[in-house]
Amino acid sequence: MALQGAGRTRLALGAIFVLALLVRAAVGYMARGHGEMEGLADRYQEEAYALAAGYGAVRPLATRPPEVNLIRLADSLEARGAKLTPRTAPPIHRALWRPSTMHPPGYAVFLLGIYRLLGEPLIPKAKVVQVLLDAASILLVYSIGKRFAGRTVGLLAATAAALSAPAAFLATSRVADSLCPALYVLVFWLSVRALETRRALWFVAAGAACGIISLMRPDYLVYPPFLFLGALLFLRQPLAAIRGTAFFAAAMFLVLLPWGLRNQRVFGTFTVSSTCGWAGLYQTIGQFKNPYGIVFSDALMDALARDAGFDSFDDPAANSYFKGKFLAIVRENPAFLAGEALRRIPMAVAPMYRWGYVNAHYEAGHGFYDYLAREGLSTGQAVRRHPRELLLAYWDRLLSGAISLGLFVASVAFLVAERRRWRTAVLLLLPYATIVLTHLGYNMGARFLAPALFCQLVVAAYWIVRLSGSEPVTLWEPGRPPSVGPARA
Repeated sequence: MALQGAGRTRLALGAIFVLALLVRAAVGYMARGHGEMEGLADRYQEEAYALAAGYGAVRPLATRPPEVNLIRLADSLEARGAKLTPRTAPPIHRALWRPSTMHPPGYAVFLLGIYRLLGEPLIPKAKVVQVLLDAASILLVYSIGKRFAGRTVGLLAATAAALSAPAAFLATSRVADSLCPALYVLVFWLSVRALETRRALWFVAAGAACGIISLMRPDYLVYPPFLFLGALLFLRQPLAAIRGTAFFAAAMFLVLLPWGLRNQRVFGTFTVSSTCGWAGLYQTIGQFKNPYGIVFSDALMDALARDAGFDSFDDPAANSYFKGKFLAIVRENPAFLAGEALRRIPMAVAPMYRWGYVNAHYEAGHGFYDYLAREGLSTGQAVRRHPRELLLAYWDRLLSGAISLGLFVASVAFLVAERRRWRTAVLLLLPYATIVLTHLGYNMGARFLAPALFCQLVVAAYWIVRLSGSEPVTLWEPGRPPSVGPARA
């Protein structure tokens, strides 16, 4: 019977994997090739081609026409049956290029690997790999759900993850965020295995995975303290929590070390993240109407940096400039920044995910940031003056926001219902809490929260099983398997 149950589980997981591929293909088709943060997409591709050409992690000066259009060059070489390499790339004047440091190099290196292994067309092939990785991560969602609350919860959570249009949209985008959901699931799965076994090897594997995702986006650099909190609550042994987190952090640091050393070499500062972090903090003040006239716009940040004599806002030399401007506001009005953090809470409670629908009204300039930049309106003022335009521009995101709100309510109810096993409940929701707390003081965008959707989907599956009464469900405790029905495979 156990073998038959295992066979049925493998068959169900195979069907879920195929479903995930179909949903991601449909969302990619509906999005017409577009994805999250399209303004940055070409930049990642150009950086990958710069690496392929042997130029290194550099980009042309923003204030000068580029010497080489790398995307066109790669296309022309492909037409001749050749690839972009140091031999086929023309020489460049180094004075007209500068270090590329706006983002860590993870996604550019990923694209470089796709280019060298599979060739052109680069982006469609990269998207296929991204979709396959994202669909494969759903099998880990099953494992997480099964570990915390049993086989049925795992299967339901995996099915929900397969059907998740926001996750599908992110996976079919051509930016670093596209790989983050799959990697974040992997980091958490490895972390759970580490806590379950208490073996150093699992902590090292989890730390290495967290280093890789931090090379995609530096947001995940703060994960070790949250892991320590989870380990402390779950293991209830401070020394064991410290030891495991130390292995995790050491492995993570080793993965990030080459990037930090490169930055130390090229511009004299050891950093494993980005050189426009302070510019990002300053810009994020413009997420809401503010007395400083800051608008959430990369173009305006570029203009500000150039007026100060820098190439662009992500010029490594501009970091200190924006640091000074941001800290001046901190010193002048710290309560204002605390208020902005509170205003981001609703965006964390009910994030309005994009899911591939191309909304013509939003594209026509009827978003909140458009009204803020164009008319200086706060969110509330924009709603009062342009209710119809905003409803048409955001109906698709409002729909996903309503679902997100339902998931948040389910998560809060889960913590209350499982208060006797609150440590395990907190551990399950740790990925979501980590991203929310990280971004309260920064930029609370829905795409940042999307990688944590999986743990909320496990909670939703838990409630479906519990409320349906189909079988008893008991949350996992350290050293004990979950008590869920007779059929667990």
